[in-house]
Amino acid sequence: MKIGILTFHSQLNYGGVLQCWALKTALEGMGHEVIVIDRWQDACQASLRGEWSARGFKARVKNLLRMLGGCGVANAYVRAWRTMRFVKALGLSSYHFVDWKDAPRELGVDLVVVGSDQVWHCGDFNDPSVYLLDGAPDVRAISYAASFGLRTIPDAFIASYQRGLARFAAISCREKEGVDL
Repeated sequence: MKIGILTFHSQLNYGGVLQCWALKTALEGMGHEVIVIDRWQDACQASLRGEWSARGFKARVKNLLRMLGGCGVANAYVRAWRTMRFVKALGLSSYHFVDWKDAPRELGVDLVVVGSDQVWHCGDFNDPSVYLLDGAPDVRAISYAASFGLRTIPDAFIASYQRGLARFAAISCREKEGVDL
C-alpha cells in the first residue's frame, strides 16, 4: 500500500522531524511504500528555514553582519541547514502546498496517516483544518498518536472538528484529553 504521512515535518524541531522519520521507517518495515506529504506551514517555509527565510538584500546583509558579529546567528544557520538536509532525505512528495486548495487533486497515495504531534491544536501557531483534511482530496485516512494540545475545543471550532474527525477511519490520540474530546 502507498501511504502518505501528513505531519509537522518541515519545522526547526528535531523531535517533530524524528517522529516523522520513525513513523516512515516503521511503515516501510511493514512493507509499505511511504512518502511524506510536503505540506509547508507558510509559503516561504520560515518555520523550517529560520534565519534563511529572510527576504531581500538588506535582510540578508543584516543577518550576515549579525553572524560575523557573533550574535549566535551562525548556529541558527547551521541548525536550519542540517534540518533541511534531513527533511529532504525523508522522501517528500513531488508536490508541496500550504493550503489544500493548492494541493493536487490526486495525492498519489492509498491512505493518509495524520500525526503525530499537536496537529489538531487550534492555537496561535496552527490551523487544524489542514490536518482535519478540510478541503483535501477524497482519500482514506487514519491518525497516529495525534494530539489536540487542548482540554476543550473552543465553541467556534466544534463544527469543523466534528466534520474533520468524521473523515478518519481510525483515530489514535496520545493523551487522555484527546480521547475524551
